[in-house]
Amino acid sequence: MINVNVLFVLLAGIVFLGYILSELFYKLKIASVLPLMLIGLLLGPVLHVINTSSSSTVVKLVPYITALAVAFILFDVGMRIRISDLDLAYASRFTFMLSFATGLVLGFAIFISTHMNVLLSFAAGFGLAGPSVVVIPVILRSAKINQKLKTTLNFESIVVDSVTLIVPIILIEFLVLKNVSLHSIASMIEGFFIGSTILGIVFAFFWVFLLKTFKEHSKDYSWMLTISMVIATYGVAQAVGANGAMTVFIFGLMLGNFPYLGKWLAEYTKGIGAVFEHVSQYQKEITFFVSTFFFVYIGLLFQISVQDYLLLAVALGLTVLIYILRLLFLPLLEKLIEEKDKDSPERIAARYSVARGLSPIIVATLPAAFGLYTPPAFIGVLFLSVLFTNIVTTFGMYKFAGAVSKSAGSSQKEPAKKAV
Repeated sequence: MINVNVLFVLLAGIVFLGYILSELFYKLKIASVLPLMLIGLLLGPVLHVINTSSSSTVVKLVPYITALAVAFILFDVGMRIRISDLDLAYASRFTFMLSFATGLVLGFAIFISTHMNVLLSFAAGFGLAGPSVVVIPVILRSAKINQKLKTTLNFESIVVDSVTLIVPIILIEFLVLKNVSLHSIASMIEGFFIGSTILGIVFAFFWVFLLKTFKEHSKDYSWMLTISMVIATYGVAQAVGANGAMTVFIFGLMLGNFPYLGKWLAEYTKGIGAVFEHVSQYQKEITFFVSTFFFVYIGLLFQISVQDYLLLAVALGLTVLIYILRLLFLPLLEKLIEEKDKDSPERIAARYSVARGLSPIIVATLPAAFGLYTPPAFIGVLFLSVLFTNIVTTFGMYKFAGAVSKSAGSSQKEPAKKAV
């Protein structure tokens, strides 16, 4: 068992490393996500400093730690997005066309290469169909790209959960029950979109009302009270059959956009603008803290064997397919890309936003949750693909930082040339 003093030093070291990687991103040209995941991989599955067996506390806490991390991160994302920057129809077309195409191609590739059950193959394929809801927003937070493109890429990573989680659940339920009705599928989709949206809006109005009513008593504790409300919102949404992550995102989105959605809503939130700023500032810090440890936690959960060269090859092939399919669908984002150069920072950011994270790890646990035998290939392909796609995104962010530095250098030299 790890010594408690060593544990404290280790935790502090992880925080400082996360800060250094985030703040020096444009100098180091390394995104923080992959190094933090590799630390978790070393501490758990490789060196066994922390017990990560199936019966360990680390594994048993997955649902709770995941819920907290997703709630904190997506609330922050929602608070920072401006609805005016989002073309909903345009973003939805890109998101769903790419994710469904990716899920189908990957599912077929997994079935052909591993000879796994066809439904499990496509469950794994759709589990890898979209970018990570916890990785992409954190990376894009420091990316210097136009706000409309950033908002669309964030939207993709959040909404694509409707594909990467709902489709695998339907396929595995069909495998267990042999019969899944259209009604149950419709109810699941309705709960994700309609139910989550309504709940998020209702909780946002209710919370603004409470903040206004008790603003003299709660102003010094507004962030702590708001984040408690975020956790409650997530829990209530899950309890009534809606999607907690989507609900928390809508809750944050409404709080961040109320003053900009019309005169009546601006009047409704009048007098608590300082509260929103206070919450937003503290949330930025807590999101950094939570996401830093969550990426290490994801690394701890990896269950892979490097001796299985077939799975390594399959996962590498799937990563290549994910990247190629993204390239094929990128023209759908053309009108949002202001920098038309082939190697512009915006194109690089859009091209390399392929990192997978939370959904494939959840999907890897689904067969066991349904009482099914989980083939090692099912877990191995998912976890290795998460690792490889994060390597690709880290490489892309290295190129992105270089392109930004090059662009900044060119813009500084331009006035000097004109002066001559």
